[in-house]
Amino acid sequence: MTKQAGFKLAFLALLVGQGPAFAVQTCEKFGSVPAVNGTFIVQNNFYFPAPGGTQCIDVDVGTGAFTVTGNNSVPTNGPPGGYPSIYKGCHWGGCSKDSGMPQKLSDISSVPSKFSVTPAGPGQWNISYDVWFAQTPTVPDQPDGTEVMIWINRSGVVSPAGQRTGDVTINGMDFEVWTAPKGSAGFNDKWHIVSYVAKSPRNAVDFDLLPFFRDSHNRGLLEDHWYLIDVEAGTEPWQNGYPVTVNQFDVTVKTGSTPPDKIDPKKWYKVVNSNSGKCVDDADFGIKNGAKVQQWDCNDSTPQKNQLWKFKPTGGGYYKVLVQQLKTLAWSTTNQGTGNGTPVQLWTYGDANHQQWKAESLGNGAWRFVGRGSGKCLDVPAASKENGVQLQIYDCNGTAAQSFKLIEP
Repeated sequence: MTKQAGFKLAFLALLVGQGPAFAVQTCEKFGSVPAVNGTFIVQNNFYFPAPGGTQCIDVDVGTGAFTVTGNNSVPTNGPPGGYPSIYKGCHWGGCSKDSGMPQKLSDISSVPSKFSVTPAGPGQWNISYDVWFAQTPTVPDQPDGTEVMIWINRSGVVSPAGQRTGDVTINGMDFEVWTAPKGSAGFNDKWHIVSYVAKSPRNAVDFDLLPFFRDSHNRGLLEDHWYLIDVEAGTEPWQNGYPVTVNQFDVTVKTGSTPPDKIDPKKWYKVVNSNSGKCVDDADFGIKNGAKVQQWDCNDSTPQKNQLWKFKPTGGGYYKVLVQQLKTLAWSTTNQGTGNGTPVQLWTYGDANHQQWKAESLGNGAWRFVGRGSGKCLDVPAASKENGVQLQIYDCNGTAAQSFKLIEP
């Protein structure tokens, strides 16, 4: 939904304890409160009040936790009453400190985030992220790129802008996908909207936001060269949406500008799956395009060229992964696919996104490999432990089937 066009800080403070933490309340329509020394900003953002409607936020400035109270009711077939929320980044010219944004999508390696809320009772409302991308690094008002909304919970019959155009599994959760390309919703004349609605509502999440952005990109509604400028978390109330408390919110934007220093691009490695203990293998010592990338028993006594891999940086923290059997062949998704279950094969390296992989450390010497084109992880289907199973890409889910160790022969 469209958001506020103004930005006002609230300075009225009410001491609510003997420690250093205190609460600030504002009932100003667009009143905002810095929290955690300005790392976050909490906003009332009451942009569509009904006649006589009220909305206030009470903010713990030490933690950023806040409670929204009020009395407002608007029709469910229109915009919500507002979006009281907490954010990092820049919102209509109001910027938090040290946010790590703006950041070009192509340079982002992960966006881990936590969001926990105590929702209102039955009514018409959602609990959601609202994430903004712009075509330039700084935007004084309405961003002109893409708005990505992630509804982790909702009550009633309310739905996002646009049309339901699909379904997707991200971070192990099933979502409806709603899209509203620029101009199609009647109010979004400058930006696209992609919304993800959880099929099984949650009041707390701890996941990576990047796979949502990659999915929006794959749908043609978000560009790699656009800038992440703002991540918000809050509620959109239509009816009976109060009180609601946001207990926790955090987000970190990580980039891959520096390749992981524990991977030596001059060395060859065996890549061993943590679940099966088997090696990533060039099937049948293939030397032609289309050779399967599979798992197979590791040949530990005499390492074979079809089980040795070199990670060569391609920029932005990504790698091409070449096989020693024929050093021009690289891990690639079949037909440049980006969907769950797309097989991984070898193909002559051509500097394409579906041939580049982010190596993300899981600790204890383990790594996961995230495709640049898909945002999905290299995966052993069904956590199989059998020889000959072709690897695939799948939503990153933290399982051992997506964990690999690099071992020098």
